[in-house]
Amino acid sequence: TPDEIEILNRFTRVFEQAYIRVLDLQKAEAQAREAKIAAALEKVRSRTLAMQKSVELAETSAVLFQQLIQLGIEPNRLYISIIQNDAGDSEFWITDEDGSKVSSAYTTNLNSNYSFRKMYDGWKEQRKSLIIDMHGKELEDYFHLLNSLNVPFKGGLSQTRRVQHIAYFGKGFIGMASPEEQPGETMQLLERFAAVFNLTFTRFNDLKIA
Repeated sequence: TPDEIEILNRFTRVFEQAYIRVLDLQKAEAQAREAKIAAALEKVRSRTLAMQKSVELAETSAVLFQQLIQLGIEPNRLYISIIQNDAGDSEFWITDEDGSKVSSAYTTNLNSNYSFRKMYDGWKEQRKSLIIDMHGKELEDYFHLLNSLNVPFKGGLSQTRRVQHIAYFGKGFIGMASPEEQPGETMQLLERFAAVFNLTFTRFNDLKIA
């Protein structure tokens, strides 16, 4: 009836106002999130510029890890790999498995393992990022290699899946290990932090030369 149609029209107008409010809130939330990300990137950038000695690279890496975690990333482990030469020799700095602190470092050759070689090939191909979904024999071989390097990991071979999210910078990559694939925003964050770490590594090299 005409009365029922008018009621429906009135509800439609009210819902339109509600939907506009939702869009406004989503925009405000996105702006707040971006401001938080920008502040986190600035903290890493500021720590980089404050470096006085090359040995402070580890401390700067820890700041980077802390900022990623405060932005909501929940990894098994975060790590930075710095590729030292064309032979694939690389230095890794890794967090403990809740990602809270840099627990240890080790060196290895990225050609020594199938999964590492994937990471290395992505860097040589100048990719921006890479996801490696590890399971079965690939995961087993990877854990055996970590064990040989005295890298601790929880659960050992009982883990059936480990997804590596890799974001590259000029001389290496930032990585995140987790049991499941992460949302697209997480990879975008890693890529942005990798870009900032480029500045960190440039500063590190300048201090080393000095």
